[in-house]
Amino acid sequence: MTDRRNRPGSGAVVLRFLDAHQLEHTPRHYAFAHRYLLGRDASFRAQVDELIDGGVRLTERQVASFTPVPSPEIAANDRLLPDIERISLGILAIITQANDEASALTRELTLAAAELVEGDAQTVRAVVMRMLAQSRSAEQSFAAVSSQTRALHDDLRAILDVVEQDPATGALSHDAVLDRLASALATEPQDLSVAMFNLDHGRDVRTTHGEAVAVRVLRVLVGTLAEQCRPSAIGRAGDDRLLAIFPNMPAPDLGALLDAARQAFAARRMKVRESDVELGRMTFSAGVAPARSRTLDELLGALAILAARAGADGDVIVSEPPVVEIR
Repeated sequence: MTDRRNRPGSGAVVLRFLDAHQLEHTPRHYAFAHRYLLGRDASFRAQVDELIDGGVRLTERQVASFTPVPSPEIAANDRLLPDIERISLGILAIITQANDEASALTRELTLAAAELVEGDAQTVRAVVMRMLAQSRSAEQSFAAVSSQTRALHDDLRAILDVVEQDPATGALSHDAVLDRLASALATEPQDLSVAMFNLDHGRDVRTTHGEAVAVRVLRVLVGTLAEQCRPSAIGRAGDDRLLAIFPNMPAPDLGALLDAARQAFAARRMKVRESDVELGRMTFSAGVAPARSRTLDELLGALAILAARAGADGDVIVSEPPVVEIR
């Protein structure tokens, strides 16, 4: 197997740095080394230079003390770059190992097949024993590759969770929540209910206090809904609009739950951080609809109509289509 540390590129430089300091190849260590070697933070680099001056090795504790707290203002791509490079190296390592093992096994099996055809009984026995040993070795190697692949899958899922989230509000992005809804409609439509929320007078807040304040209020709404209603997913559906998915929740039951959430949100006292000006009583309106064999477009259309009917007065409107008996 090719040693990935011998490959050119920033990832290999990072790995060599970790090896030089006898640090494990963990995501935290990789991010630290990437920041030191390839980042633009001169102050951070100077502090690390001071610690390792004279060939001193870094310790786990020193690395941990430098680990920054993630900030929602940092772009997702910038935050994920070290992980993406680490995963790219992991993919190359898995492919290389799998190819090496497969090639070695193919060569051995080809030679063994020729020997089996031409050999006597004693030769056949020796060849079969060698093939068994080779197959066991290959099985162990492929098992290791399989384990690495599962770990890689977990890493990729973690990255997907980050890139699918809207960092400003904590909700899923619009595309991500629609994907979740489409999946839920395909796999668990029974008793699936969906709600669309409007932040009442959100445009007025945006006009008077600015976009940043309106987004903060929306973030509070996301937190209130998550705490009070526990949807399986909640995401952006517009400037002042959210979409939430509730599996195993009949629409009438969800309506009652959202009414309690509406009261909890209205009871919050919010003010502008920069000016200390109070925003007054904030409310949301919502439309609730059951899936009921609707397509994604049909459901979104019904929700948009319900949300519009709810107006901007803190109302929750539940649509419960009649069940038609088929004779």
